[in-house]
Amino acid sequence: MKTISKILGVVFAACLVLSQTSCVDDDEKTGSILSGEWFGDFGMCYDYTYRTHRGDTITETFISTDTHIIFYPKKGSKYADSGYGYQYDYYRYGPYEYKYYYFDWRVDNGIISLNYPVDDELSTQILDYRMDENIGIFIGRLAGSNTKFTLRKVAEYSNWEDLNTIIRNNWLPSYGVENSTQEVDDAVVKPWNKFVTPRE
Repeated sequence: MKTISKILGVVFAACLVLSQTSCVDDDEKTGSILSGEWFGDFGMCYDYTYRTHRGDTITETFISTDTHIIFYPKKGSKYADSGYGYQYDYYRYGPYEYKYYYFDWRVDNGIISLNYPVDDELSTQILDYRMDENIGIFIGRLAGSNTKFTLRKVAEYSNWEDLNTIIRNNWLPSYGVENSTQEVDDAVVKPWNKFVTPRE
């Protein structure tokens, strides 16, 4: 009887390890699809408060027209369950043409978490999402606000280390993709509609 209990214990432990490994593999697979560049409606907005010439305080909410977001995998490996990213939200109306954010991301048991260290109020989890790597679409909702979003894949990269340098030196500070087009072309694997140009 003791032998059977030991065997069952070993089988249970093996099943537990396999199930945990499966979760990690699924998280890395999700991370590999997430890694890359996306463009679309991420459901972003901001409130702007000002005083009128009569002294009244008014708060207006401005909703972004588009978001351009890039997810970098950890240590430049495509199969990673975490990383960091940059996000540009574009606005047609209001005092800001765009707002820019840095964030960290992680996939844990299928839940995608976004942590914005400087703008902590934006930190959230992505729930009820669907990613299709064949057509490059990412649909889901943000926890808390229940804001729904739809993004399409703009580009996927083969050499993340080189791309990090290109993006940091050229693209992010001035959105100057035109300065590094050839270098970026060399790093692109699947350019669905790479570097979609937002409104002028």
